[in-house]
Amino acid sequence: MKRFCFLLIINVLILNTLVAQNPSIQCLSVSEEGIVHLSWINYPTDFISGEVYYKNENTPIFSVMHSFDNVFDTSWNHVDAGANYQKTWYYIKNETASGTFISDTLQTYFLEANLLDDTHIELTWNQLYENEATLYSIYREQQGVWERIAVSDTTFYIDLLDNCADNFRYRIHSDIECYSSNNSIQQHDDNAPSAPIFDSVSIVNNQVLLGWQRSTSDDAAGYRILKQQPLGWDVVMEINSPDILFAVDTFFTDFCTTERIYCVITIDRCGNSTPINEAQQRHNLIFHPVALNICEKSILLSWSPFAMYDLAPQLGGYRILYSQDGGPFQLDNIAPPNASSYIFDHPERNSHYIFKIQAVNNTFNKSSTSCEHSVFAALPKEPEFGYIRYASVQNGFVDLCFEVDTQASSPTYEIRRSETGIDGSFQTIQTLQPSGTPLLCTTDSMVDVNHYSYFYQLHSLDSCSHILEAPLIARSILLTTETNTQSDIELHWTGYDGFLEGTNKYLIYRKIDNDTFVFIAETNDIVYIDDSREAENYQNSLWYWVAAVSDGMTSDTAWSNPTQFLMRSFDVFFPNAFKPKGDINNIFRPIFVGINVKSYQFIIYNRWGTPIFSTETQGEGWDGKTSNGQYCEAGTYTFQFLMTDQSGNRYQKTGFVVLLL
Repeated sequence: MKRFCFLLIINVLILNTLVAQNPSIQCLSVSEEGIVHLSWINYPTDFISGEVYYKNENTPIFSVMHSFDNVFDTSWNHVDAGANYQKTWYYIKNETASGTFISDTLQTYFLEANLLDDTHIELTWNQLYENEATLYSIYREQQGVWERIAVSDTTFYIDLLDNCADNFRYRIHSDIECYSSNNSIQQHDDNAPSAPIFDSVSIVNNQVLLGWQRSTSDDAAGYRILKQQPLGWDVVMEINSPDILFAVDTFFTDFCTTERIYCVITIDRCGNSTPINEAQQRHNLIFHPVALNICEKSILLSWSPFAMYDLAPQLGGYRILYSQDGGPFQLDNIAPPNASSYIFDHPERNSHYIFKIQAVNNTFNKSSTSCEHSVFAALPKEPEFGYIRYASVQNGFVDLCFEVDTQASSPTYEIRRSETGIDGSFQTIQTLQPSGTPLLCTTDSMVDVNHYSYFYQLHSLDSCSHILEAPLIARSILLTTETNTQSDIELHWTGYDGFLEGTNKYLIYRKIDNDTFVFIAETNDIVYIDDSREAENYQNSLWYWVAAVSDGMTSDTAWSNPTQFLMRSFDVFFPNAFKPKGDINNIFRPIFVGINVKSYQFIIYNRWGTPIFSTETQGEGWDGKTSNGQYCEAGTYTFQFLMTDQSGNRYQKTGFVVLLL
């Protein structure tokens, strides 16, 4: 046992002696200029000479950089090392009487500083020894002052900058004494930050509101709002936060009538700013006061047009927005880019409207919204209805009554008349103003009710002369009388047109001489035969009167003209033969007794029913000739005669006459 312990002690002493013979590097310090200061320990007792070996990352082998022959020579400054920009390695070699001894090879701390962006610098460095466990102190020099900014147990660190100095220098110290490194980096931020997307100019609450999207630059510190002046750009305001994305120009009050061009630029921490360019410029949209056209029932909107490229990449059009009676704004339409006006053609009467125009680009992500203009749609109320209640003959005139809309705004009513029928030409005969009551009545005195039936129309006009034509045309009743082949009195009248609900029936009245009219019959036809023989006992006349009664709740009545039929006060005689070539009775014509003729028609037919003579000239008769002037053959011919007297009574007769040669 004693022998074993002795041998162990001898071995340990020999090992310590061998280790103690190797030189040991004690310090590797890199200066700002890249000079490496080395210090070491020479242990050999029989020292002869020593050498310092060096290589960098660009040299393949080590070279002797310093030689010494004094055992107490233990430090040296490698001036040309360039250890601040390249990696360097060193070791020490001792020559002794006992042999050659070499230290460990060590790399100086090589600190690399990389600018990640405008605000971040990444620091990385190497270890002296593999699996080295140590703490590293990180120093930064700014404007001549060094300060320790961090302690790290790893070999990298990211420095966040909050200033815009031109140069930074860094230094790493390990807790192993005398081991350090230096590096510097140029940090001069002269890069312009990214521009914000200036996407909207809006007029809100009588102020100009500007909006944009955040700048993508990490060092964005805020924004500057500019306005264009004749000689350049003036600052409207500064926004000192990159996250505030709107501004209000409270000093611009003429935004409805005056254009102001704005630009929003980004300002970074170092005061760099976005260049001013057209893509970043926006201006307010000039929206002119709206104009209500009451007669066209429309509202005209107009604005000063944008240039095609005012909203990058291209103007897309104008959104027409409106609010009705305090409701939310809604889109009415999109006007094309070349438009400068728009007609809002569906306003509702007595509604309050607010309009604004929004110019948008063709991708709808940038806009300029105008100020607001309001208008009250004080539109006239058009007549919603107007129709003829009746057209009735009274006292030789035509009484007219109309149902009209009393709520219409300042209407005018035109009464139109035609003598030729529904498809004839109507002429305005009277113009009436409302009376405040639903029933508007008048009299047409320029008529001949005993010979004509008249057609009437009502046109209702509002204050803008918009016409509401009555749905019906009323026709007055013309009554005539004649005798038939049985000597009965036939009453004929024009059917009444014009009741809104239609005609229910006709009432027939009769009076003898100057007595009172008495109801004698009712019918749905427009012909009535009075076969009462008792009237033949009277020497003067019969009078007839017809009334049309409506089919509705109103029971309106339209009267005809009263017509007189003379019982024995006139007659018409026809000869039964005549001799065209004779001296007397050579013209065949009717002979009137006591008749004041108004119209007259006389037609001669041959035995085959072909007309050979016709006249409407009162008193003109047939001379027995054809139309070519040749005498007709002897024989029997048929005649037809139709006459109307001045009272409107009709007389017709068909008979035969013998032509003698």
